Parts: sequence; C-alpha cells; structure tokens
Amino acid sequence: MKSYILLFLMIFSFTSCSNDNTIEEDIEPEIDYDLQNEIDIQQYILENNLTVKKTDSGLYYSIEEPGTGIMPLPDSFVTVTFTSTSLNGTVISEVNHPGASYNLKEVITGFREGLTLLKEGAKATLIIPSKLAYQDIKFGPFLSLSNKVIIFKVHLLKVN
Repeated sequence: MKSYILLFLMIFSFTSCSNDNTIEEDIEPEIDYDLQNEIDIQQYILENNLTVKKTDSGLYYSIEEPGTGIMPLPDSFVTVTFTSTSLNGTVISEVNHPGASYNLKEVITGFREGLTLLKEGAKATLIIPSKLAYQDIKFGPFLSLSNKVIIFKVHLLKVN
C-alpha cells in the first residue's frame, strides 16, 4: 500500500512541476506592422530630407517632375519605368526605358493609387506601407516583402 501511495505522490509531483508556460513562450509577440511601418517611413523621410504628402490611405508621395499629360484612372493601362527598393536601398525590381505596360487593376494598391495622382510625364517617389502592398503574405514570391515598406521611384511615361 505504501508503494502505491509513494508512486502516486511521485506522479503527482512530476505533473504539478510541469511547465505550463511552454506554449506562451513559443508564441511570438504580435507586432503592429502599421505602427512599425509609420515609424520606419518617418525615419526614411527625415534621413532622406524628403518633402512628401500623405493620402488618407497612408501612401506617401513626392512629385519631382509634375508632368503635363492626362492622369490615369484606377483601371487604366499605363507605361512606366521604375525602381522599387526596400527602405535600406536594396533593389527589389527595376523596369528601365522604354518601360513596361501595366493594367492598374493588376498592381498593388499603393502603386495604383500613387500613379493615379500623377500626370503623364511625371516623375515621383512613392513610399508604400505594407498595408497597401504585401501585408501578411504567408507564401509565394513576395514572402520576403511581407509587412515591409516599399519605395518606388517611378516615371509615368504614358497613359494608354
């Protein structure tokens, strides 16, 4: 009988000493990417001495050359050249002269919104927070851009 009691006490003591916090320790703290993007964008603007405007959606933009042509609509086809980079300057993608044509319905929200603010011939910098780009991507070719700010140096060549 004593051995059963001893066995029971040993089992009870081992189970009561188990670490119930292991699940909590494995959970990463939730990051507010909108807030982090805003902080990163403000720092980028300061470090690069930029004068920008901000839209209601959170897109920042600076028009270096205003252009003189027509402005695209959100469903327009456009021809552009651009360089997209991360905040640290790493080139993500690049399209050089003579440019590439895109249907604005098929590009990321921030790029579409930014181009609709420009006239044909304009050159601008678009600072796109992740909520207007690749926020919460879990797989695929843009995984490395998930929750990251993207900078586009763009030249709107033509509204087709």
